[in-house]
Amino acid sequence: EIELRRDGTIQTRYGSGNSNLNPVIVGISGGDPEAYFVSTHSSVSGPLSLTNAPSVTFALRNPPPPPTADLSVRVTSNPHPVFPGQNITYTVSVTNFGPSNADLVVMTDVLPAGTTFVSCTTSHVFGTCTNSGSTVTGRFNTLQPFPSESGVTFTIVAKVDAAAGAALQNTASVSGFRPDPNSTNNSATVTNHVVGESFFNNTLAIAAGF
Repeated sequence: EIELRRDGTIQTRYGSGNSNLNPVIVGISGGDPEAYFVSTHSSVSGPLSLTNAPSVTFALRNPPPPPTADLSVRVTSNPHPVFPGQNITYTVSVTNFGPSNADLVVMTDVLPAGTTFVSCTTSHVFGTCTNSGSTVTGRFNTLQPFPSESGVTFTIVAKVDAAAGAALQNTASVSGFRPDPNSTNNSATVTNHVVGESFFNNTLAIAAGF
């Protein structure tokens, strides 16, 4: 009887009727660095009985590394600068640079103080985008590595409540179920400055003077 166990091991058990086996080799080929050979249960020169022999468990000597997915996030904003009372749009782009598919991906965007959430949409057909206070969360199940899949975009709109002179700093981050070999590209920040309309009026007046 052979059992493939949940922990990745393989166990063989022996009952009656396994007598006078000649030759008999117990093991698994293709092991790393060599085949899994069980000398106590093998014989190439004479008969061997394995009737009710002890069970044998084969455990991986060098298990393969887990699949990884290098998730990257970018964030841009528009317009820049922005007026008080105006809507500002943040575009958050998530890309998977592989080598494996990214699963259970979560994008988190923290809106800056002085803004109020308006809406959020995503380019992923099965993706979701919700908010709780100033935190916007986007989710989708899987993303293939670039260039097989270019990425997923979240479009977040917020109203600017801050007064002129404020600096609005927005930070987006991304995570997934698989290990990420490069954490340096898992977050991104963009800063916008709030200006009064007089800022542009003065600029136009100077331009007209020339």
